[in-house]
Amino acid sequence: MSSIDLWKEMIAESLEQHGVMATAEQINLIAEDAAGIAESISEHSFHPADPMVHELAESQKALKREREKVACVPCHGSGFIETSGPYHGSTSQCWKCRGEGRHTP
Repeated sequence: MSSIDLWKEMIAESLEQHGVMATAEQINLIAEDAAGIAESISEHSFHPADPMVHELAESQKALKREREKVACVPCHGSGFIETSGPYHGSTSQCWKCRGEGRHTP
C-alpha cells in the first residue's frame, strides 16, 4: 500500500465519520495535498537525534578500529619489552603499542 493510498483511506474514513460527502476524485486530491503537507512538515521540523543511534555508530566505529589492530612485533603482543643483561635488566612499556600488545598497522 502506497502512502497516497493510506492517506486516501484515512481521509475517506474521517469524512465518513463526520458526515461529509466527497467524491473519489476529491478524496484523491485531498490525500495528495495531505501527503505533501506531511512531507513538508517532516522536512522542515526539527527532530532531535536519537542518542542510541549515535552511540551505536560510535560503538561500530570503535569495534572496526579494534578489529583492524595487529599483534605488536617488538613486544610479541605482551605490551612490555624486557631486556636482561649480565649486570642489570629492565622491563618497560612497549614503544610501538604503548602497552596494549596490539596496534593499528
